[in-house]
Amino acid sequence: MSGDLTTLIAEFPAQVVVFAAILSRVGAMVVTMPGLETETPTSVRAALAMVISLLMFPLLAKYFSGTSAIDILDPGRMILLIGGELLNGALVGWLAQLMALSFPIAAQILSTFTGLSNVLQPDPALGSQETPPSRLASILIPIALFSSNLYVLPLRALAGSYNVFPPGQFPFPGDAARSVAETTSHSFLLAFQLAMPFVLIGTLWPAMLGLLNRFSPSLQIYYLAMPAQMLGGILLLALFMRGMLEAWTTAFASSLNGLPGIGVF
Repeated sequence: MSGDLTTLIAEFPAQVVVFAAILSRVGAMVVTMPGLETETPTSVRAALAMVISLLMFPLLAKYFSGTSAIDILDPGRMILLIGGELLNGALVGWLAQLMALSFPIAAQILSTFTGLSNVLQPDPALGSQETPPSRLASILIPIALFSSNLYVLPLRALAGSYNVFPPGQFPFPGDAARSVAETTSHSFLLAFQLAMPFVLIGTLWPAMLGLLNRFSPSLQIYYLAMPAQMLGGILLLALFMRGMLEAWTTAFASSLNGLPGIGVF
């Protein structure tokens, strides 16, 4: 009994470092994970990272078995270990966040073509300004994420990322940059596809107004068209929002299944 206690005391510092390394990867993913943006209280995100780390510690501690306690407790190696864990977790969460942003971007695009982009407000995620439809899309992201159980996929990718990026190994810059570029391209393509009905209508609408202005030059087209354009945009948004959300959820689930490590855990 005393031998087991002595062994436990001797291994305790190394286990604390292992838990800190796991917490670093989990915390970096939680900070960048979609649905937990800057509006989520910091205390909530910290508590969530701590709970997830505690639950996943028995499963992930085996990946650190090949590292001796002397190497883990070395200050230089410890810094490299924590730094690599932060980068690996941030990469997984960032890729998921890039795909999630396709829905607010689609709302920004449709706002431009429906005249709803005149009303702007500060936005911490997309930039300095945000339209009301984009704000609505940002609010719907965590609702869709947690109601459809899609939040499980980033956690599964995080656990599987230990097979792709072992502890202490940094992600390859070239592969990481390629993944970010491909995900960004796919995100913008999905956003444009979701907003396609509004793009078509918004392209034809000015052409119709131009023809009407030719037939009636004295008619104040702008004052008549802008209210109709905004009301029509709101009506179309109400009609298409459910279909857009369903299409985005399906595409988002497919993209989450492509995260690094998703199929190796």
